[in-house]
Amino acid sequence: MKQLSIIIILFSQLIIHSESLFLSLMDEGDYYRAVGAYKEMKFTNGIEDSALYMLDIAAIYALSDFTDISESMYKQASFQIRNKEQLQYASLINSYLLFKTAYYDNALMELKTFRQYDDTLIVSLEFLSEMTVKEDRIYFIPELLPDSVKSVLEKYLEISLKNPQTAITWSSILPGLGELYNNDYINAVRDFTVTSLFTALTAYALIKNRQNFSIDPISLSWDYVKSRDWILVYFLYSTFVTRFKNGSMINAQEAAIEYNESLFNQYLTGLFNYIDTLYKIRILDYLN
Repeated sequence: MKQLSIIIILFSQLIIHSESLFLSLMDEGDYYRAVGAYKEMKFTNGIEDSALYMLDIAAIYALSDFTDISESMYKQASFQIRNKEQLQYASLINSYLLFKTAYYDNALMELKTFRQYDDTLIVSLEFLSEMTVKEDRIYFIPELLPDSVKSVLEKYLEISLKNPQTAITWSSILPGLGELYNNDYINAVRDFTVTSLFTALTAYALIKNRQNFSIDPISLSWDYVKSRDWILVYFLYSTFVTRFKNGSMINAQEAAIEYNESLFNQYLTGLFNYIDTLYKIRILDYLN
C-alpha cells in the first residue's frame, strides 16, 4: 500500500512538472522545446483525442517555424477530425501555414471559410494581399492597424511596383529595355550590346557570299538565295541571338521581382509581423 502511494505521488509530481514545463516554455516563446514538453505531458496524462493531439503538435511546430513538420501533422490530423471546433482549429493552422509561405490569398480564403475570428485578422491579411500586387490607384489603409504600421504603409503607397510582365514585354521588343525599366542599367547595357552584336553578325552572315567574305548586292534571284550561308545564319541566330534575347527577358522578369521583394521587405515587414502576432494569439487561445 505504501509503495502504491509513493508511485501515485511520483506520478502526480511528474504530471505537474510536465504541465508547468510546457506552460513555462510557451510563455517564453520557446516553442520548439515546448513540443517535447507537450508530448511528455500528454503521454503522462494519457492521450484522449488523437486528432486534437496532432492538431496541437501541428500548431506548436507552426509557431516554432517548422512548417514542414507542422503541415505533415496537420494532414494526419485532418483524417481524424470529428467536430466543428477541431475543423475550425485545423483551418486556422492551415491558414497560418499558408500565410507563412506567402500564399496570402489562400490563407485569407481559409480564414473566411468559418469566419469565427474577428475582422482584425481578416482585414489586415486582406490588405497585405492587396499590397503585394498593388496598382497605381487609391488605397485606404485600415484604421485598425497600429499607427507605426500605418505610417510605413503611407510611404509604401507612394512607390510604384514593377510589373514583371511589362519587363518581359519590353525586353522581347528590344533586349535591355526590360532591365532599363527596372533601373538595372548594367545588365541592360550588357544584354543590349551582346544581343545587338550577334544580331549584326547574323545579318552579316546572311548578306555575305557563302564562298568568301564578300558582300553581294541584295537580289531576289534564286542564285542569290543559294549562295547564302544559311547554316551559319541559323547557328548564330538560334545559338546566340535567341539565347541572349530570352536571357534578357528572364533577367528583366527577375529584376522586377527582386525590386518588388526589396520593397516588401522594407515596407511590409511591420504589417506581416503584426498579422503573425494576431495568428499566434488565436493559436495560443486553442492551446491554452
